[in-house]
Amino acid sequence: MTSFWAKVALLVFVMGFIGSAVRGDEATPAKASEKSPELEIAASVAKRIDRDDASWRELTVKLQKAVEAYNPASVHVMPEGQSLDAFRSYCGKLLESGKNLVALHEQWDKASVGLGDSLRKAPAYYRGAAKAMREKAETMRFAVIKERYLLTADIWEQLATKAEERAKDLSLDKSSKGVVDLIREENMFLADFIGTLDALPRVSGADGGRYGDLIEVLRKHATQSDELHRQLKRFRDKLKADPRQGTASE
Repeated sequence: MTSFWAKVALLVFVMGFIGSAVRGDEATPAKASEKSPELEIAASVAKRIDRDDASWRELTVKLQKAVEAYNPASVHVMPEGQSLDAFRSYCGKLLESGKNLVALHEQWDKASVGLGDSLRKAPAYYRGAAKAMREKAETMRFAVIKERYLLTADIWEQLATKAEERAKDLSLDKSSKGVVDLIREENMFLADFIGTLDALPRVSGADGGRYGDLIEVLRKHATQSDELHRQLKRFRDKLKADPRQGTASE
């Protein structure tokens, strides 16, 4: 979400720079060769977007791998530790992103109102598109083309239904602030979830570092132990399998 609004900001800055360049016929060649503040800010925003995207990719991969690797049957005394740590890191960044987005909504009040208005009008537009495609289908000579018109009409109709549900969930009939209210509520959930993660019992004091080392040693041992368990089951299954299912090399 932060990345989306940052890209919007970048577009605004670039558009402003282009506009100033078009109006700059009277500017001297020396000034034209200088970097404008708009261009410098746009470049800075672009770099920040790249860094943010890279950070999100890293956290996403880490979370996916941690959840995928979780094995409740592991001999590890705390097999959920890596997954919970990954959730903490991911949710922390998502909460930061949500707070920034709320700040942008408050700063760009007119844009926020415009977004709510667009979401509110979407169902009617989608239904109008569905009606137009159905009517056009009746004028087609070939069945395959007529079917395509009707398929797209169904798509627009389904989008209208989803848009109505979204508008209802966001209470857009009462206020255009439904989107930012949703984000605020998600931020509350993230803060509460992170709070429960942070409240997990931990060793403090001089032994804190040793505790972390012990957990890491246990994790590595458990990984190898779990692999032994998988290979034992695999060997057992091969022994029980019908010999005709195997190959001569096996």
